[in-house]
Amino acid sequence: MNKKYTISALGIVVAILIIGGIAYVVGKKSNAPQMPASNEAGSQSGSTAATSGGSQSGTTGTTGGAAGTAATGWKTYHFAGDAYLPAMAFEYPSTWEVLPNVYRTVGDQTAGLPGQVASLTVQPRTGAGSIVIGGFQARCGATFPGQTACFKDIPVRAIGTVSASIFTHLTTSLR
Repeated sequence: MNKKYTISALGIVVAILIIGGIAYVVGKKSNAPQMPASNEAGSQSGSTAATSGGSQSGTTGTTGGAAGTAATGWKTYHFAGDAYLPAMAFEYPSTWEVLPNVYRTVGDQTAGLPGQVASLTVQPRTGAGSIVIGGFQARCGATFPGQTACFKDIPVRAIGTVSASIFTHLTTSLR
């Protein structure tokens, strides 16, 4: 009788360890961190931003301030589209920068594969505050604090202190 009890208890412990191991692996995959990619766009007009999968993900260009364009001192950022974000273009202040935030699964990281751009952060080169476009599994309708807008069911939100005029200009220039 004692031997049956020991074997049964050992079987239960092994089953719990297997289930726990599976839960751990699944949890690690779903909690893969957003890793910021390097941004080469800087202040160079027409330069290419960080790439994903070997393709161009974004370019910048200076707007001229002519009728129908942004005021002088604003740039236009063009994003070619990715698995998580649609193709888009928007205007942002020339003293700011655009940083792609790349999402990579554990399998992608292990295999050395590039990730996909899950969001774009637009922020001043110096100072606080930023505007985030998109985000892994983020959708419009979710409650975000502060200034928010939607673009093709993609949330656009201000993080920290951002001028209302800058936020409004950027969100209305999205296309």
